[in-house]
Amino acid sequence: MKIELITQVQLEKILEEMREKSQKTGQDPYETYIEEIRKKRKTLPNVETFMEKHHICPKFEGGSDFDENLILLTVEEHIIAHWIRWKVFNKVQDEMAYRFRIGDTAEALKLRALAIQKARQRDKEERKGRYSSDYQSSMGKRGGIKGGKANTKAQFESRQKVGLTYGRQTGLSNQKSTMKEFLACFSIWAYSSNRSLKRKNKDLTDEIFILVSPKKAFVDVIQSLNKQVPNSIPLSQISSTYKLVYGTRPQMYGWRIVNKLIRSEFEDGIENFQKTYSNSPLILDEELLRDLELE
Repeated sequence: MKIELITQVQLEKILEEMREKSQKTGQDPYETYIEEIRKKRKTLPNVETFMEKHHICPKFEGGSDFDENLILLTVEEHIIAHWIRWKVFNKVQDEMAYRFRIGDTAEALKLRALAIQKARQRDKEERKGRYSSDYQSSMGKRGGIKGGKANTKAQFESRQKVGLTYGRQTGLSNQKSTMKEFLACFSIWAYSSNRSLKRKNKDLTDEIFILVSPKKAFVDVIQSLNKQVPNSIPLSQISSTYKLVYGTRPQMYGWRIVNKLIRSEFEDGIENFQKTYSNSPLILDEELLRDLELE
């Protein structure tokens, strides 16, 4: 059974209330709602309540990151704000922000934070990532520039030649058609810290979901995933994770691919995800957030 954080009926009722109040204030319903929240914010919610920053004038309309354009909202208030703004101004960005957030719950966001915490603890215990001896050694040597680190003009030009021959550009030109097709799509990924520790673990209650935008290279996809769950996929093992794309492995390092969506399938795909995983938020990768400016 689907458990909604806030129902359509409740949203419509709040919008109607804001419309009635806006007739007295001379503001539009969205501005009226923000003022209502500001009055409530004179006393902050319980310290355990999960709060998010909301841009009053969205970044996609030139809104700044200055304090006067930011307000703290609960998950529910954030959904309502985008809903009202969508209905008042009919902006597709607000509609998308609402649709992405409607499945969010404070509990789901806590699960994501817990998954990240577990990943960092695992790195610490296994001395991986920033806890590895190689990383610690490199940090200790940051004080001086030696050898190749001097980055002279000759060294820079030499690296360019090597990079063009063996690096990213060559890798892009050698991509298989299956990989090119995948990278051209939006992809929904799921991560379970339980499964990362034991491959056949069936407890997926801690699973979180990431929506990754189309990328030029698979390494860009992995970097997006690692930003959400730090060091979950070793960079030295990226080529082995191709198996996820080619379908020869259902999951690796706790990650699995839930779906891939071409642009024409995008909206229906998001709606289907919300129906299937009704209580799980769909987290957007940083590039998608920046491109759509959904804040």
